[in-house]
Amino acid sequence: MLSSAMALRLRPQKRVTPVYRDLADYAVLSRELVIGRIYEDRTAPDNLRWCWTLNGVQAPQIVTTSGKVATLEQAKAQLAAQWQKWLAWAGLQEVEPTPPA
Repeated sequence: MLSSAMALRLRPQKRVTPVYRDLADYAVLSRELVIGRIYEDRTAPDNLRWCWTLNGVQAPQIVTTSGKVATLEQAKAQLAAQWQKWLAWAGLQEVEPTPPA
């Protein structure tokens, strides 16, 4: 989970090529919809090691759809913040799943 206040969660990506299997790479999901990606770029400088993208949305200028930061926690926070901005712009909100009866 990215944050206790949000329904976003990380799902590890499956790597086919053995050379990349040990790299951290996650799909970011809102319920079952993949809305982004966070992955580690070990060739980048330490302050730009983690890349995040917000995918599949038409984004106004107030929403940033990608970035590079030093840590996984920073990447999660920045992606979650931009997702919340997009939801607000689109007039939408996260909904928690209804527990089974």
